[in-house]
Amino acid sequence: MAPDPVLAAKLYREAALQGSGAAQLNLANLYLEGRGVQADPVAAYAWADAAAASGEPGGQRIVDKLARLMPLAQLKQAQSLGQRYVDLYVVDLRTG
Repeated sequence: MAPDPVLAAKLYREAALQGSGAAQLNLANLYLEGRGVQADPVAAYAWADAAAASGEPGGQRIVDKLARLMPLAQLKQAQSLGQRYVDLYVVDLRTG
């Protein structure tokens, strides 16, 4: 049976909203590649930023890659959304 990318995106989103760094990274990759969701580099950046803040090194690699490729206005939008996602969806491991 072939994997269902739409279902994967839904499940990763649910886990990402609960603070799962791995799910945040997987969701960023889906947005980056347009699998199961419409390709969206701003959303990819934001979820990757949250993943990086959650301790997922792959998140920082995506952030760095997109920062080099995005026009400045789009990068500013992505950075703003990324900070919002970090504030909302990253679990502080020191306090839980």
